[in-house]
Amino acid sequence: MKVQRTIPLFYLAMLLCNSQIQAEEHVWQVNDIVGKNTIIRDVDATHMLVCGEKNNHYYSFTLVSTGTGLHPEMTVFVDSIFDFEVYNGSDVYFCGSTKNGTGSYAMLGHFSLTGFPYSTVEYVSLPWFYRLRKIDIGWFSNRLHMVAIGDAVNGKNAVVDAITNSSYWQIYYSMIDTNNKCRLSDVAITDSFVVATSTYKNGLLGFLHTRIWYIPKPTGSGNTLQFSTCRYQNVNETATTPLLIKWCEGDVFVTVAKDYMTLHGYAGTPSTSFFRVKAYDGYLSIHSVFWGYESYINPRLKDISYDPDNKVLDCLINVGSNSSQHNVVYHLNQPLSLNPGFAKGHAYDDIAINSLDKKASQPGHFIAVGNPVAETETSYLLKYKYDIWNSCFDTDSVYVSFETPNYTPIDNGLVYNNVLLVPQKTYTDTKEHQKMTVCHSNKQ
Repeated sequence: MKVQRTIPLFYLAMLLCNSQIQAEEHVWQVNDIVGKNTIIRDVDATHMLVCGEKNNHYYSFTLVSTGTGLHPEMTVFVDSIFDFEVYNGSDVYFCGSTKNGTGSYAMLGHFSLTGFPYSTVEYVSLPWFYRLRKIDIGWFSNRLHMVAIGDAVNGKNAVVDAITNSSYWQIYYSMIDTNNKCRLSDVAITDSFVVATSTYKNGLLGFLHTRIWYIPKPTGSGNTLQFSTCRYQNVNETATTPLLIKWCEGDVFVTVAKDYMTLHGYAGTPSTSFFRVKAYDGYLSIHSVFWGYESYINPRLKDISYDPDNKVLDCLINVGSNSSQHNVVYHLNQPLSLNPGFAKGHAYDDIAINSLDKKASQPGHFIAVGNPVAETETSYLLKYKYDIWNSCFDTDSVYVSFETPNYTPIDNGLVYNNVLLVPQKTYTDTKEHQKMTVCHSNKQ
């Protein structure tokens, strides 16, 4: 989670009406950035950071500018990087796993963008867990917190609160044990909570229901999360993974998931996949919107991103096979409203888009990264504005319906442990890349 600057509405309205601000579309091709499992994050007005798995199975970060010239890459010699965040445009925090002499363990890492790609990369390994899969960053109780979720031993799940210090990291963690029925999926930090989503295996048919966990943030300076007062809500839908979450404002957040496919009653007709976006204000369920998707077989929810200035939620849906790829990013400017209607989307074919992020310096603009499935040595970076179509993207739309669910929170205090760990340094390697403009268009 990046720090947001609050802009008074009067000045925001003037900003959005300023004719000097251009709505831009870009598609760039960057050779030699490995596209497998790529993740993109906004850095500042002119830079993006891309992370991907290399052919040697290590991971690299590439700092790509919107201008010309070479773009530096730093390879990090760790086993896996599943997620990362850029904090304040200057520091990168990531999570994944790393190997040592006795096995592969979960890992949290950090480096500064100052001096990139010659940054010092430090990390801690957590041998109680196999891996950490999602991370969010926040400043609260006068400390910087890395909050992550992942996989622990014996089928358990882990919630980690890591507090950084100059010479050591203070690690608080809790195991969630639900007899191998619960799997944490994503995590976000709101004003009052760390909120984690999970799927929960329940019932004779083994369908995955959705569950939301609330861990209150500390009230005192220097304290950790209040694991002992954790609560959860069962959303009771047959969802597939992932169950994604994104903080919006205050304690308002949204979750997005795809239901199991609904089979039609006769042969030869496609199944329907329902995507559901649910908005919450803390424990209170605000409402839910959903849409059915019959045009393609097995559409996949890949990523979501939220623009707080325009209150737009972008949902990335990918369908296709090795020979044909189709992506649509649907723009839901009604996830917090009560108005059903059509949601338009930016569509792009022939690559598999993996990750989204918003441009904090340009309200309404988003960035994305993807790659051709058959060509893992090339990545494509994309930039667009949610309500403008010029020439680089096609247009798609779906009809979004509205429903109002209600849920009841359940107390479920968690036991936690803590340990002090001294960060280690890992080896890095550097190189540079060039990028090529595939498509570019402007519209005032």
